[in-house]
Amino acid sequence: MTHDTSKFSFIKGKLEKELSKQVFEHSLELTEYALKLADAFCYEEKDKVELAGLLHDNCKGLPFEELQKLANSVGYRLSEIDKLVPQTLHAKVGALRAIHDFGVPDKDIFEAIFYHSTGKQGLGVLGRIIYCADKLAPSRNYEEVDRLRKLEKDGLSKMCLETVRASLAFLLKRDSIIEPSTLEFYNELLVENFRG
Repeated sequence: MTHDTSKFSFIKGKLEKELSKQVFEHSLELTEYALKLADAFCYEEKDKVELAGLLHDNCKGLPFEELQKLANSVGYRLSEIDKLVPQTLHAKVGALRAIHDFGVPDKDIFEAIFYHSTGKQGLGVLGRIIYCADKLAPSRNYEEVDRLRKLEKDGLSKMCLETVRASLAFLLKRDSIIEPSTLEFYNELLVENFRG
């Protein structure tokens, strides 16, 4: 993928107009942190990292009804889990919007955006980087975040495992419904890390 400056400018301009200041700034911050992780984990497709980072929250903050309308407009049918866990719907609709409204038809970027909130079994390197970057971006401030950021030295699989574990603990404390894809991601990472 070659760097197209005009495409990046178009995307940034559109996002700045559409998103709240907080979400737009988070997207910029996540992108920078994701690029740092890409360097640490020798992922060389920096344009994909930048596009996935910028676009990961392109539907964040929209009311559920508007997300439903957008889902219909891009051909996504809501599942029962989408209705039970509506806070992750922005990622799924946002992935489809990345193709339809932003002209980014890359399968790795699509996957990274679609699963940045939940993870999934078989998630690729780009998806794992965006998943971790979203949960560990510099402005994130929760009890375990500093320890999790230091896991960069232990590799992407270990960092992902511990980040998912912290996310699950948070969801369990709040009696939240957990998406099956998150549990499958956790199990896969657990097996990876026990095999060494």
